[in-house]
Amino acid sequence: MIKNIILDCGGVIFEVFYDRSYQAFKELSTKPEIFEDISILKFKHIASEYEIGKQTTPEFLSDIREKLYLKNATNEQIINAWNAMLGKFIPESINFIKQVEDKYKTALFSNTNELHYLEFAKVCQRLMSRLDYVHLSNDIGDKKPNLSSYQKVLKLCDFKAEETLFVDDSLENIEAAKQVGIQTIHYIGDWNFDKILEYLENK
Repeated sequence: MIKNIILDCGGVIFEVFYDRSYQAFKELSTKPEIFEDISILKFKHIASEYEIGKQTTPEFLSDIREKLYLKNATNEQIINAWNAMLGKFIPESINFIKQVEDKYKTALFSNTNELHYLEFAKVCQRLMSRLDYVHLSNDIGDKKPNLSSYQKVLKLCDFKAEETLFVDDSLENIEAAKQVGIQTIHYIGDWNFDKILEYLENK
């Protein structure tokens, strides 16, 4: 029986377009040819240390400036390029939370970083304030798809894995959650919040 719901942020309640930041950094780089060897998948992991709180924002800016050859770019330009991937809040998500919050415990678990959180929190605050728990990778010092990250979040929320539904748009994150016994929905294709409600009603 499902008693708890954990939602991912990017791709579920907030749009994310990695290619926008990828292109913005390529245009700022003094060696744009290096991007021929950097896939979007590799680019997604460029902030791994920053996402688990092992880098401060100034350290991240310095690191990415060096890695992507951004020596002529200002910090403001780098921040704008980094935040270019952030799209819009998906308003259907708050309607979903309103419909489930009386029956289920709800949480957000996001791989994120200080710069992105400062941006998306502005528009997601109304939703996050309705959740029972909000856990961010840079706060807990761990990130998806590490199995330890799910175990930490379950413990912090006092959730049992088998009673918890996890919704994420990344197959890698979904497969990891399954390994610790969490029920999952891979949120792509024709999935939407109405369909999740139907799924819950049939459980």
